[in-house]
Amino acid sequence: MTATENEATTQGARPAIRCSFCQKPTSEVKKMVAGPGVYICDVCVALCVDIIAREPKEPSKVPKTGWEERLSDDELLALPRYQCSDLFDDREKAALDYTVAVMRTPVEVTDELFERMKEHFSDKQMVEITALLTVVNLDRFNAAFGIGSAGFSDGMVCVLPDRPAEIASPG
Repeated sequence: MTATENEATTQGARPAIRCSFCQKPTSEVKKMVAGPGVYICDVCVALCVDIIAREPKEPSKVPKTGWEERLSDDELLALPRYQCSDLFDDREKAALDYTVAVMRTPVEVTDELFERMKEHFSDKQMVEITALLTVVNLDRFNAAFGIGSAGFSDGMVCVLPDRPAEIASPG
């Protein structure tokens, strides 16, 4: 929690909700999915899905690369409960668990999780997934210097979810 967020919390205001992956606040994205202690914007969701979609689930099937291969509305809504949802297979659940663990501060990738990932992904894929996740996390560099969005994609990428009244109107 930053000093400003800590100060806001002690004065009764809620700290800004940020994507646990790219650290963008809800004010800079259009859609934020909430889970138990984790938030993810749909840009980060799309990145995870693209990574998973690059490898066919069955050797004879080549994944599509367009929008049709991304998460369905049902899958997007199930993301906060992906671990117990039958909409995601073991490979996707492992990738989502890994994504959450890599994006936490400090990183929480256990040996067990790493072995689960290796059951589903090659060494090359593991390097690519990890590299892409850390590139997404470069936003923390800008945040540390107080550099905000340049506005190039304002209103064009993420969609904010309907928010409960207690979150939507702090105070």
